[in-house]
Amino acid sequence: MQEENKYFCKEHLDKAFDDYLLENERFPNVVEDTEHKCNYCQKQSEYKLCRDE
Repeated sequence: MQEENKYFCKEHLDKAFDDYLLENERFPNVVEDTEHKCNYCQKQSEYKLCRDE
């Protein structure tokens, strides 16, 4: 299993959740995050999915 954070903008929320669930087989925590780039389009991220925060 991968256990990698997913950073995403609002446009890619559904894709990020789908990918995280498939890769980690667990429901993630959603945390505000504007310090990274979206994993899907490289715009400013708005959130991240992670195991624990």
